[in-house]
Amino acid sequence: MPRWWKARHGQAPGTYTLSSLSKYAEDLFGELLNEAHSFSFRVNSLQERVDRLSISVTQLDPKEEELSLQDITMKGFGSSTIQDQQLLTACAHPTAGDLPDLASSMPVSTSSALQVWILSFRY
Repeated sequence: MPRWWKARHGQAPGTYTLSSLSKYAEDLFGELLNEAHSFSFRVNSLQERVDRLSISVTQLDPKEEELSLQDITMKGFGSSTIQDQQLLTACAHPTAGDLPDLASSMPVSTSSALQVWILSFRY
């Protein structure tokens, strides 16, 4: 075999590994960028709400705006923002490869047919 053939084909597995790592890093940093944008949006929204509240509070005159504690507690609060209650990120969800591990950790009282079905993915 020629020397150039050995050099070119000997480097192929390393090149493939580096390519895979590059793709993984690109995906990872893409997710981080999306999370950072989402976090920035929520912080900016919260800052706007605090600014509006601060302006409202500074415009109050304690002599003119005398309210009883009962009047204050009776006022409702209307939120104008959408609440984000995401508990899990996409990477925290189990994948198909995790199914056999999940099935083997299920209690005995769980349906055995479900365990058999999930364990069938192992082979």
